[in-house]
Amino acid sequence: MPLFEGLGSGGEKTAVVIDLGAAYTNRTHDAVSPFRHLLVNPRDRRVVIIESILCPSHFRETLSRVFFKHFEVPSVLFAPSHLMSVMTLGIQSALVMDCGYTETLVLPESFDCK
Repeated sequence: MPLFEGLGSGGEKTAVVIDLGAAYTNRTHDAVSPFRHLLVNPRDRRVVIIESILCPSHFRETLSRVFFKHFEVPSVLFAPSHLMSVMTLGIQSALVMDCGYTETLVLPESFDCK
């Protein structure tokens, strides 16, 4: 069973997940268009942003400021893309290889707490 199932109460609305890659960070209008295209009210939705572990902190701060002040979302979660790819499988450890357009990352992930 994946780890993300069962989190939250049944009455909560699903989160909006935005995956930012090299192609999206160069165009600022793509970060704000999901709410317009999905026809959802951003004040009622939590936002999950899947990002690279190499993303600069000032980009995170700027993006969170836009979501909180402009869209007035209740919460923003920044999650590393490599961790989320393993979490969806529901396994304890993996070697994640991300082959992108401009870079390739190989990261070991382990959730063993022994």
